[in-house]
Amino acid sequence: LTSAIGGDLTYALGDTSRDPSDDDLDAVIPELVATWGALLVALTLSVIVDRDEVAGPACARALDRDPRFSLGQLGPAIDDGAHPVEPVKARPPIVPQDVTTRATVIEKRRERRRTRREDRRETTRVRRRYRRRVRATTVADDAVDSSAQISAPRRDLDVGPITSSRRRVRVVHRYPDLDPDHPSIGIVVWTRVRFGRNSGAKVRPVVVVAGSGPDHVVVRPIYRTKGFAGRDCRSTEITDLGTAGLSAPSVVSFEERRVPIARLGQRIGVLATDDWNQL
Repeated sequence: LTSAIGGDLTYALGDTSRDPSDDDLDAVIPELVATWGALLVALTLSVIVDRDEVAGPACARALDRDPRFSLGQLGPAIDDGAHPVEPVKARPPIVPQDVTTRATVIEKRRERRRTRREDRRETTRVRRRYRRRVRATTVADDAVDSSAQISAPRRDLDVGPITSSRRRVRVVHRYPDLDPDHPSIGIVVWTRVRFGRNSGAKVRPVVVVAGSGPDHVVVRPIYRTKGFAGRDCRSTEITDLGTAGLSAPSVVSFEERRVPIARLGQRIGVLATDDWNQL
């Protein structure tokens, strides 16, 4: 309500607005009264008296000195409909619980803690059983793979010249002396594949996609469809499992490994032309 009048008063006083004298106020008050009226100017000076410790005394003297700011000149009091605000009701005091109620609350808390501990223990037991089952299955698979699938490594893995309907596979990485027309491409053999950057390896089928020098080939691992690689959009599903020598639904991963030919195991099949052209 008084911010606009206060701005005009500050502009009119100029450099003396911070600590005005009585003469400075007497010089600018008539113009303010002519513009805004004596009632609003008196209200503005009263606000300054209440809020400003430096300019307040001069404004208080102006209110007492100027007859236009007397209560008789300002007119009768106006009822603006304002009413006093009811005080906020105090919060009721906290009544201390009796011994029986507090004991019940403590017992419920202990019961919840026991339930949470039992749930955590059961979850831990389930996870341990699952891990033991997975380890047992992995060990059994490795034993079968090692005994039946890694026979004497061979170097004569040729499957004949590439037919005109089988296209070349574009490898992802760079390899020394890459030979996309290697006579061994397309065959499915057993070999030990490392787990990416992690330590360890597992025997699994792979398909030869290119040659790399006289003693190495580039292969892509084959995983089961129900595994993680089967959910990867970059993997290629094998439709002709019989020709590839596989029994379970499988996919060819986009991953590549460069392995020595001497480490390749038993040949189990050949990737069909239609599946090869999808790589």
